Amino acid sequence: MEREQQLHPHVLCIGAGNMAAALLVPAVRNGAINAQHLVLAEPDTSKHAVFTHLGASCTTSVMEALVHVPDDTILMLAVKPQHLSDVCAAFDLAAGRKFLAHPRTCISILAGSTRDGISHQFRRAVYSADIRVIRVMPNTPAGVGKGIAAICAGATVDEAHLTFARTLLSATSTLIDLDESMFDAFTAIAGSGPAYLFYLVEAMQRGAEAVGFDSATARTLAERTVVGSAHLLESSDSSAQELRTAVTSKGGTTQAATTEMDNHDVMQTVADAIVKARDRGRELGQASGKE
Repeated sequence: MEREQQLHPHVLCIGAGNMAAALLVPAVRNGAINAQHLVLAEPDTSKHAVFTHLGASCTTSVMEALVHVPDDTILMLAVKPQHLSDVCAAFDLAAGRKFLAHPRTCISILAGSTRDGISHQFRRAVYSADIRVIRVMPNTPAGVGKGIAAICAGATVDEAHLTFARTLLSATSTLIDLDESMFDAFTAIAGSGPAYLFYLVEAMQRGAEAVGFDSATARTLAERTVVGSAHLLESSDSSAQELRTAVTSKGGTTQAATTEMDNHDVMQTVADAIVKARDRGRELGQASGKE
């Protein structure tokens, strides 16, 4: 039993949104986490089904969830960073104070919220709380086993719990160790990056319709072109720039398209957008008590 608990510790996840599902559902399916050791607290019951179908337990409140977890449970935070103070306040009841009565490992996927900021918020709610945070940032492609995730942890984090966090992330993502000072920048690229690609697909579909394709065909053309190109990039030793240059014949159709993009400064706009996303992550962290 002790060996099983080391391999599959109990986890209480606060929040059951898209990112929690992208990370936890594949991890349960491939055995990185035991569904019977997983409890989620999520007030929106429409988000429960995907987890209960796997055999996990779902509740609508933190206090209700605490009834179902043993003392050695790892806490996981998967809510919006601006809701962190509300989550911490929810522990300021008898069951919550008991749960936080001894050092508690916390895996956080909150954008912008630092390890120190999270620990501080818990201490503001429950003075004696000793929260030892493993900060991680996965992205939604984890849901299909193609994610990339960053991880950092303080020296006081239990080594077995850190190993579990690594195993959990590695089950769905390429994992990189990252200094916490770079987490907002990582989030701006990897965390928000899937939306940039989907934005491009939307634009390509709109363009396909503009040149005469019906909506269904336009979607197929845009999606398959992007998916195929992504596989080509993944399997090639060439950089994205080199592959783009290889497709761009002088005076041809591709050059006409990329010249139009350059005229509108599309490449610089994307780079500027990443900076904006990083800065917004910092703002969210400050709003959630990061500083």
